[in-house]
Amino acid sequence: MSNVKYPHVYGILEGSVLRHVVTASSLVVLLILFIGYHPGLVEFDPQPYSVNLPTSFEGPLAINEKLSEAEHLFTGKLQGPESIAFYNGKAYTGTSDGQILEIHENSVRFVTWTGKNCAARDRNKKTWNSRGRPLGLKFDSKGNLYVADAFCGLLKVDVTTGAVEQLLPILTVVEGKAVSMPDDLAIDEQGGIIYFTDSTTRWSLRDLVFICLEHENSGRVIAFNLTTNQASVIADNMYFPNGIQLSHDGSYLLISEWSKFRIMKYYLKGEFKGELKIFIENLPGEPDNIRPSTSKGYWITLTGVRSRGRPSLVDISSEYPFLRKLVVRTSHLLGSILEQLHSIWPLEFLIKTGENLCHLHYMFHWASHHGLVIEVDGKGNINRSLHSPDGRIPIPTEASENNGHLYVGSYFNDFIARSPAHLSFITGGPHVGR
Repeated sequence: MSNVKYPHVYGILEGSVLRHVVTASSLVVLLILFIGYHPGLVEFDPQPYSVNLPTSFEGPLAINEKLSEAEHLFTGKLQGPESIAFYNGKAYTGTSDGQILEIHENSVRFVTWTGKNCAARDRNKKTWNSRGRPLGLKFDSKGNLYVADAFCGLLKVDVTTGAVEQLLPILTVVEGKAVSMPDDLAIDEQGGIIYFTDSTTRWSLRDLVFICLEHENSGRVIAFNLTTNQASVIADNMYFPNGIQLSHDGSYLLISEWSKFRIMKYYLKGEFKGELKIFIENLPGEPDNIRPSTSKGYWITLTGVRSRGRPSLVDISSEYPFLRKLVVRTSHLLGSILEQLHSIWPLEFLIKTGENLCHLHYMFHWASHHGLVIEVDGKGNINRSLHSPDGRIPIPTEASENNGHLYVGSYFNDFIARSPAHLSFITGGPHVGR
């Protein structure tokens, strides 16, 4: 009845509301277009892709608590022990602040800083303070420790004296592109070659989330000749190549293609020499480092473990690249604003929050903390698995077998986990991960 009594009033109100809705909608559209297309914002070009996860965990992949039962070693004394290498009864690992540490019995000894002879730089040649970030580590038979350092390049370390030699410095141009993020390595002593993964030529380790969300394929595998000091690309156009391992007989390399949920096989000898083929695919998480097992198979760690029924937010957005672009550019823009404010008000909160937003490091907290280590045979069949469904051992990045135990490192944890390798068998026939 009031509508009839005061028609002009309601007409004015309806028109005013409509104008505000149109104005707000226009501003939202303009903001989306600005963030999505303005050339002055961070360059980010995500690609659409599909995710094919297993429907369930069954057979040798059946969920158990074997990894959760592993003991924690040196908690709080090791920050981010990504990789573990053994020599003469001692273990060695690298940490997030650039240390190489020696572990023997109940003690931890500092060996060296990997970055003491280098200045960490990103792809825009912007320099920031760093003592290095050692990722993959491996010894040769003579006791030389080789390190893939994401900030400093390919290194050789004398674990007795602490001397560090840069074999291939970061940003060295190899076949037209600068080395940007060395991740892991494999040593072929017979051929005098070190193979290492350069996970991306677009980003640096600080922008790890960008690599994941962009789903780009600028990664490659590089062969470094220890005699001539020459480097060459043997495989390229890879989606975040991560762990790498020489086969037991030296005839091929296994390479984790993190963003594709699969392991690739690169033939070094034989009929398929120089070819890259799928070894195992459709894994229930992104594969990280690969290491040999005593049963002539290979240990593979998986991060972000999930099944088809429980996809991650990144999986859901996989076919919507513009959505991922908006998220990344908005976060980076807000972070840049806070970093600029820090130059005016030097508050620690501003710089920490700004860096967190700029590089989207907060997204690590959203990843699945279901830890998983699997062992596969030489044909890509899954033989056994160790799970940590409760997240007690989250985000494992390497599992190395030594003296009857499996040592599990992580880029994120502050400890090394140790599990009896012989207790990790699961009954049932082999499972083909395809």
